[in-house]
Amino acid sequence: MLSFFRYIWSFVLGVKLEEYKSSVSGSLELWLVNGRKVLNSAHANYSYDSLHRVFRKTFRALDLASAPPREVLVLGFGAGSVASILHKEYAFDCRITGVDLDPLLFRIAAEHFGIQPSGKLQLHTADALLFMQEDRQLYDLLVVDIFVDALVPSAVTAASFIQNCLDALPPGGRFIMNFIVSDTDSKQKFENVYTFLRARQGELRVLHPLPGNAVVCFRKYETD
Repeated sequence: MLSFFRYIWSFVLGVKLEEYKSSVSGSLELWLVNGRKVLNSAHANYSYDSLHRVFRKTFRALDLASAPPREVLVLGFGAGSVASILHKEYAFDCRITGVDLDPLLFRIAAEHFGIQPSGKLQLHTADALLFMQEDRQLYDLLVVDIFVDALVPSAVTAASFIQNCLDALPPGGRFIMNFIVSDTDSKQKFENVYTFLRARQGELRVLHPLPGNAVVCFRKYETD
C-alpha cells in the first residue's frame, strides 16, 4: 500500500527515495517523479528527467536514427541517461564507453536504473581530461555532459580538451556537448567552445532542446 501511495504521490509533488553525499558530485537525491526514478543534484537533474529530454530532443533533431553510431563515448556518464536512450529507446547495437569521475554514479545506475557493464557497455571511473589524453579509440559519437551540480568545469571547455575530443572522431563523427547557460560565466564557457569549433572543419549547430540548455553539435566533414 505504501508503494502504491508513493507511486500516486509522485504525480503530485514527487517522492524523495534516497539521499547521497559524494566527494565529487556533492549532494544527490533519488526521486520518484511521475512514476519514474530520477537523479538530481542540488540545482540540476543528473539523469532521467530534464536531462533525458535534452538528449532525446537532441538526437531526434540530428536524425541520429538515420545513421546509427557504432562506437560511442560518453564523458560525464552520470546514471546512464544517454546509454539508456541509445540502447533501450533506439535499440542501437552500438558499443558505449562511459566515463565518470564519481564511482557513486555507477552504483546508482546499477541499483536503480538497470545500467550495468556488459559486452556493449564499458564503464571507467576516470578524469575525462586524462582519459582523452591517453585514449586512442575513434568514436562515431562523442557526448560531453560533464557538470558539477549545474556548472560545467572550466577545464572541459579548454581548447586542448575540445581538440582531443575532435581528434577522437573519424570523418563524419559527431561531437555533442551540453551546457546549462544561466549566467555570464556559463555563457562565456559556451561561447569559448562555440568559437573554437567554428574555426574547425565541420558542420556546427547549436540546439536549445529545453529553456536554459544549449547543446553544441559538431560533425566532422566526411572528407576531413
